[in-house]
Amino acid sequence: MLLHLKHLLLEATRKCNMACPHCMRGAAEELSMDYAVIDRIFEDVRQIDHLVLTGGEPSLAPYVIQQILYRARVWKCSIHSFFCATNARIYSQPFADALCGLYDYSEDIRALLALMRENSFA
Repeated sequence: MLLHLKHLLLEATRKCNMACPHCMRGAAEELSMDYAVIDRIFEDVRQIDHLVLTGGEPSLAPYVIQQILYRARVWKCSIHSFFCATNARIYSQPFADALCGLYDYSEDIRALLALMRENSFA
């Protein structure tokens, strides 16, 4: 059965560059989401209204975000919008590229940009 999810929250990694006493995740671990799990999710899901990426710190595992985007494309799963919870202490080109890839892939964002382009020439 193919699924349509209103919300999907994925913990991309347990790695973290901080040790916040209030963190509900507990201590950081050297773990990231397994590619087989990502593939299994997208085998059955064809639409995600809102994707949330959390951690640990997602910027420490940009390859996981890239894999999520790759699998969404392979399995033709639409993603309408997304949010990435990050402490924004670390920036890297692979992380920026992964988020830009998701941004470009997100249907609601593409529709909004098309509408803005359409209205700007009216």
